[in-house]
Amino acid sequence: MRIKIVINLLLITALLWSLISHASQTLDAGSSKNDVRKVIKLYTQGAYEDNAEKLNASFHEKAVMNGYLAGQLMLTTPEPFIEKMCVG
Repeated sequence: MRIKIVINLLLITALLWSLISHASQTLDAGSSKNDVRKVIKLYTQGAYEDNAEKLNASFHEKAVMNGYLAGQLMLTTPEPFIEKMCVG
């Protein structure tokens, strides 16, 4: 359970970083806070439901994450973290 909490925190950090960088590149003056809220809601639902499809959809296609997973330093896409989140 503890590893899932750590992984969840890593995913939240990566998601927020991804949102900020993605928003600065793609959101225009007509975009609203609701666009960001929708992505956060999608991530939250995916994490709660262990739903890899929702979690993948919540990240920008070029998202990169770094940190430790199972004691190994990683610089990768969100997929390994999502896979670990959705296991059992």
